Amino acid sequence: MNVTLYRVYQSPQVVQGVLLVSGVPQVVTLERPWKNNRRNVSCIPDGEYECTLTYSQKFGLYTYGVNDVPGRSGIIFHVGNTVKDTRGCILVGSRFLNLDGLAIGESQEGFNLFIRSLVSVQTFNLEVVWSGMTGN
Repeated sequence: MNVTLYRVYQSPQVVQGVLLVSGVPQVVTLERPWKNNRRNVSCIPDGEYECTLTYSQKFGLYTYGVNDVPGRSGIIFHVGNTVKDTRGCILVGSRFLNLDGLAIGESQEGFNLFIRSLVSVQTFNLEVVWSGMTGN
């Protein structure tokens, strides 16, 4: 199973993207801006990663962890609407919003769709690529 995160917009505050599962757009994403892969404040570097199904104690649910991020650990996909909801993980939602800056909406619905799109998948390959524009 191949999953691609296309980062489509970056500003000093956020990175927004679209997540494709087997080439089909499924959900939108929100991450912290690029800050040299610093823990808790930066998105992860572009690249290829293996993701595995894992149980998140913090969120009390199954999700996917992003493995082998250089110098980082504990990166998962989870629910949230703004960068205040993440410390370096990948938030998923159903649509982009403008809420105190850039945000994503209907995060729980987007997360559920993401998980359903990968039903019975224990491991997948994630490709993270920059394909968008930069804002102020």
